[in-house]
Amino acid sequence: MPVETNDNPDTKNHLQLGEFCCALNFKDVGPEFQASVKNYFENFMTSREPDIRIDIEIILDRDKVSPPQSLCTSKTVTENRFDYHSGLIQGCLDLERKACFLQVKNVFFGNSSVRVFEQFFHQLYFSLLENKYGAGRYEKILVHSCGVLKNGCGYIFTGPSGSGKSTVAQLSKNHAVLNDEMCFVNNSGSRYRVQSTPFNGYFCNKINSSGPLTAIFLLKQDTRNFIKTIKFSDAVVAVAREIVPMIGVLDNVNKKCSVTAMIDTAAKVLSAVPFYELHFIPDKSLWDCIDAWEQKN
Repeated sequence: MPVETNDNPDTKNHLQLGEFCCALNFKDVGPEFQASVKNYFENFMTSREPDIRIDIEIILDRDKVSPPQSLCTSKTVTENRFDYHSGLIQGCLDLERKACFLQVKNVFFGNSSVRVFEQFFHQLYFSLLENKYGAGRYEKILVHSCGVLKNGCGYIFTGPSGSGKSTVAQLSKNHAVLNDEMCFVNNSGSRYRVQSTPFNGYFCNKINSSGPLTAIFLLKQDTRNFIKTIKFSDAVVAVAREIVPMIGVLDNVNKKCSVTAMIDTAAKVLSAVPFYELHFIPDKSLWDCIDAWEQKN
C-alpha cells in the first residue's frame, strides 16, 4: 500500500520522463536526500502536474549486496506487483489510479548503482506508453545514443558500448547535447523528433530539450573523418541492436520483446530519417566533417 509522504510543495520532486511527469514522494527522508535527487536529475525536474505519483520508501540495509547489471533479468511479477533481485526493489503499479509504490534498498543510492536503478524508469516509461498508446507505443522508442542539437536540427550518434557516444558528446560542447547515454525518438505524426532523457551517462552538461531528427550516424572510430553511405539492411540491424527492449513492469515476466518488432521499428525510423556511418577521430574536426556533409545535403 502507498506510504505516508510529505506533500510540502518545497520538497516535491517532479521528474520529466519524456512526455510524462512523475511525482517522486519519499517517506521519512531528510532534505539532504531530496537535494541529492534533484541534483542527480538536474534539468529534468519540472513544475508540471504529474501523470503518475511514485511513493518511495528507502529500506536501510547494512548487508553487503551486489546489485545486478540488469533489472530485466531478475524480475518476478505477480499480478500488478513486481520484485527485482529478491527484494532489492519491490512494489506495485496501479495505472488506473496513476500511482506506484516502491520499496528500494539503499544500496542503489549514493554510488554508481543508481544507474542500475534507472532501469526501473525505463520500464515504467514503457508501461506508461503501453497504457496510453497501446500498439502505438512502438512509435516512441528509447535508443542507446548520443543526441545533439545544432542550429535547431537533431542528430543521433549510436553504436555499441565503446563506439564513442560519450566522446562525441565531449566534442559537441559548442552545441546543445541532449544526452550521451540514451535519447527518446518519437514519431510526432509528420516527422521523427529526438528528445533528451534524464538518464545519466558520463556527460554532465546535457540539456532538457528536443528537435527534429535530421540524421542518424552509426559510429566507427577510425584514423580520419568521413561519412559513408551504408546498406539499409545493415543500418536496420545496427540500430535495432541499440533500441532498449520495450518491456513494461506489468508484462508477464516470461514475455520477451519480439526481435521482429525491434527490426520493424528500426526499419520504420530509417525509412524516414537519413542514416550514415560516421568514421571519426576523437577531436573537434568531427564537426567540420558533418558541416561539410550538411552543405552538400
